[in-house]
Amino acid sequence: MKAKSLLKILGILLVIAIIGYMVLSGKVITIGGEEKKVETKNVEQSAENKEVVPKTDGAVAPDVTTTNTPVVGNEELATTIPIAKPAPVVKEATVDTEIVTVPAETATATIAPTTTGAKTVAPAGTPDATPAKTTVAAPEITTTGEDIVEPTVTTPTPTTTTAAPVKQAPKKPLLTFNNPLSYQHINLGLDLKGGVSIVYEAGIKNPSKEDMDSAVELLRKRLNEKNYTEAEVSLQGSNRIRVEIPGIGDPNKAVSEIGRTAELKFYGITDEQFKGIQTDARKEVEALFAQLGMTATEEQIQGMMPTAIIQGIQQKGELVLRGKDISRASMDYEQASQVSPLEPVVKLEMTPVGTKKFANATKKYINNYIVILLDNDILSMPKVNVEIDTGSAVITGMEGEKEAKSVAELINSGALPFELRDIQRTAIEARLGQDALAGSIKAGIIGALLVLVFMFVMYRFPGIVADIALVGYVFLVLAAFSLFNVTLTLPGIAGMILSIGMAVDANVIIFSRLKEELNAGKTTRAAMAAGFKKAMSAIIDGNATTFIIALILYWFGTGPIKGFGQTLMIGLIVSMFTALIVTKILLNSFVDLGVKNPTLFGARLRSKTVMDLKKK
Repeated sequence: MKAKSLLKILGILLVIAIIGYMVLSGKVITIGGEEKKVETKNVEQSAENKEVVPKTDGAVAPDVTTTNTPVVGNEELATTIPIAKPAPVVKEATVDTEIVTVPAETATATIAPTTTGAKTVAPAGTPDATPAKTTVAAPEITTTGEDIVEPTVTTPTPTTTTAAPVKQAPKKPLLTFNNPLSYQHINLGLDLKGGVSIVYEAGIKNPSKEDMDSAVELLRKRLNEKNYTEAEVSLQGSNRIRVEIPGIGDPNKAVSEIGRTAELKFYGITDEQFKGIQTDARKEVEALFAQLGMTATEEQIQGMMPTAIIQGIQQKGELVLRGKDISRASMDYEQASQVSPLEPVVKLEMTPVGTKKFANATKKYINNYIVILLDNDILSMPKVNVEIDTGSAVITGMEGEKEAKSVAELINSGALPFELRDIQRTAIEARLGQDALAGSIKAGIIGALLVLVFMFVMYRFPGIVADIALVGYVFLVLAAFSLFNVTLTLPGIAGMILSIGMAVDANVIIFSRLKEELNAGKTTRAAMAAGFKKAMSAIIDGNATTFIIALILYWFGTGPIKGFGQTLMIGLIVSMFTALIVTKILLNSFVDLGVKNPTLFGARLRSKTVMDLKKK
């Protein structure tokens, strides 16, 4: 029994430690392995008592066999410096040949450029003579792709320079995995980090107030589905909508997805019609280039044909189904065949009217095609083999899970009543900034520490157990925020801190009942069981009422109000778990290990009476 209880305690502590480590780590955790270390040895060489000092500027000389060309004025002197270290040929470069005139009395090179890019070498005493030209051939550069370092040369006599990097092979990591619980997955709101502001304009003239309100609600729904709970959507004038999104990673992608019309259409088309559309699309593209006086390449034709094909499908195909006939879309996985791997797809469930329409369409176009369009993009073009009257369909051809999920979200949110054009996009600075965030975090840490001290002083040993559970609570809440990509604002942080108080409140009720039972003369184990049982109803009632309020704020609120309700709900759920389950397991386990003295649990010392002595 004692061994089992000890394992429970150690198991809980280990889980809390692991979750805490994952929360405080980065998005990727690497266990084992070392960073790559490179040490270099720079060797100074001399030639005829003249030093050759490489100018590295902190860089490492590459292992190359090359021609180093020192600069003299506006001219170059080709000096071959062989470096004795073989390397694979990666790329080649050509150095212009030069002919140099050197007097015999001096070692200084006199450079006379020629019109051909070569220089003349003549012995001293015969300045007017024109001897045979000596050409220094440009060697091929053999390099590993690193930058070549030009040395400063004080003599024309070349020597050998060795710059041999000593590399220590890094150890391979034992384990590398993505960390979904990292605090870095927690997004910050407009008040703490800023974001992007987008202004959309209606694609029609004089849109009605009802259509604009419908567009605003659809944009809010799309933002919520993408977990931008702190985003703000508002009307601007009579035909514009402003959207402010906090901490956005890819503004271009978000703008295109959020403002997309998302009109889903199914077109029935025969095989002959589709071949005719392809032929007409090719002729149309070729004619367009001919009008511009150009001859289109096959690559250009194939690049422009999809747009012409979509237009042909919309003109000649039969519209058999619309997005409003779809009741629900979801991402799923299916196999194209028994041996193929699972692939992400979009599963569609149709309304009763849509089921009937789709059954008639698949019956009519057997051995032909049903083309599925989302706005002006072809999502899928399956060939119909049998009539489908089950009210469900699958869109295949998704590039990955993200695309399948995004398409499903767009279909579920519904089509906008009109096209929205992105006319303005600006960055928004944080309204409060990092100082407010740092102050909030500091206040939260100080408050949590004071709560830990209070619980220890007031409730002794149960207070220590509650402190352990409270630390676990903090890590679990942060892990939940990271896992669900919660966007935190100052109201959201306030909701989290408030839930810490709710977690301690449950422990206070339990421990107060526990002390009452101990003071009534019950044993520690019996008092503990009675304390949890009697406190249960009060804890559940108090947390349930608070949870209902938080749910209403999340459901009907927008922006920071919604974020406050979200963080408060998560905190309440986790606090119930830590107070009623984790704390109870720890206390019972410690009692099994022999921690039973009532005074450790806050009971008053009782003086023994004659009746107590007689009982003994």
